[in-house]
Amino acid sequence: MAKRWILMDKIMYVSLGLLILFAWFDSQNVIGIKQIDAGWKNSDALWSIFANIISPAAYWMWIWVLASMAITWYLYSKDKSEALAIFLIPTLLINFGTQDIIYYIISPDTLSGSVGCWADVLTPIRLISDVLKETCPTATSFIISAFVGVIISYYIYNWLKKQRW
Repeated sequence: MAKRWILMDKIMYVSLGLLILFAWFDSQNVIGIKQIDAGWKNSDALWSIFANIISPAAYWMWIWVLASMAITWYLYSKDKSEALAIFLIPTLLINFGTQDIIYYIISPDTLSGSVGCWADVLTPIRLISDVLKETCPTATSFIISAFVGVIISYYIYNWLKKQRW
């Protein structure tokens, strides 16, 4: 079992690497949208397309990639706790805004002041923003949320390592 979890750790590193790749893809999408926006007559419509079509499609693509990795691992290992870890940990990280923090690190955009109400769709960020009495999530709520997500993910991953389902 310990030997297989060493392999499992490597698979988790791959999924975290995919999280970084996803953040890079996200930054490239935004750069492209900003270039189009420069000559676009209806900026709100363009960003609405990005927020309502492109971003959700990318999110669900990410979820399906993780689900595929988890199912493949389960078919190989027959261990549900390992498969759950492959799916759950990166999903938690993306929903807690860790991918967005990585985005701000690698993109030309900066994480300062009010980040934007677009992040209201991420429940953990919204909850922290509400606790801080912010009308829209700020850099502070993003950083706190990402930090909480990393801590929760760490403990869940270590707990799942001890399970044998």
